[in-house]
Amino acid sequence: PTGSAPCFGAMEMAELRDALSALGFDAPARVSGGGSAGDAAERVPAELALDWFSAAEHALADPLVGLHAAQRVQPRGALVHLIMSAASLRDALVYVERFSRILIDALSITRVTTDRHCTLYFDFDAPVLAASAHLLDYCLLATSRVLRGAAGDACRPSAISLRHGAPARAVETYTAAFGCPVQFGRQDDALVFDKADLSAVPAIANPLVARQMEQLADALAVRSSIDATCHLRVTAVLRAELAEGRLR
Repeated sequence: PTGSAPCFGAMEMAELRDALSALGFDAPARVSGGGSAGDAAERVPAELALDWFSAAEHALADPLVGLHAAQRVQPRGALVHLIMSAASLRDALVYVERFSRILIDALSITRVTTDRHCTLYFDFDAPVLAASAHLLDYCLLATSRVLRGAAGDACRPSAISLRHGAPARAVETYTAAFGCPVQFGRQDDALVFDKADLSAVPAIANPLVARQMEQLADALAVRSSIDATCHLRVTAVLRAELAEGRLR
């Protein structure tokens, strides 16, 4: 709920813990809920993730630990299964926008479509989260990997926009990780897809599974009291208006 401390889903925190462990860092705190359906609605303070990233960066001497963790994470929650069973990339992006707060309740993902592109904008309504380059790298690359896992290179972004600056001698690392050009120091954190690719069909698209996963995602959203703040709603509306040329 608005005004409360931002939280991760317990399953997503368990996935992050496992990804950091794969890099050689053992998170100092345990997360209950290691991924079973019964734990899907549990919440964990999001600042714990920031503590893990900071400690892992120091322990591993890795200034790109968020990016590297995203390369190893194995997402497995309801939203992942919903994306994998979606009828098209277009539907998958709708689901990402609609249910992003199941993952992190301070995260809003806004989808804006123009004549040539469909862009997912990532916004945190908690300043401490918005200031974390590790967290933004992790969220954008993990999302990109899930979408590409659904339908291969047809779901590859055509461009990436990041607000933080380019880490020293790391531009090629980002380009290789995302599989497309990455722009740093931009106004927004975003994944950009070519509109022509929105009809791509996930390899295991299944309308029945999609309906079941959508119902589960709806239930998780309600149980977690997930709702966009006024600030993020206004941001979404303004982006849509600008994209359609109604604001100058």
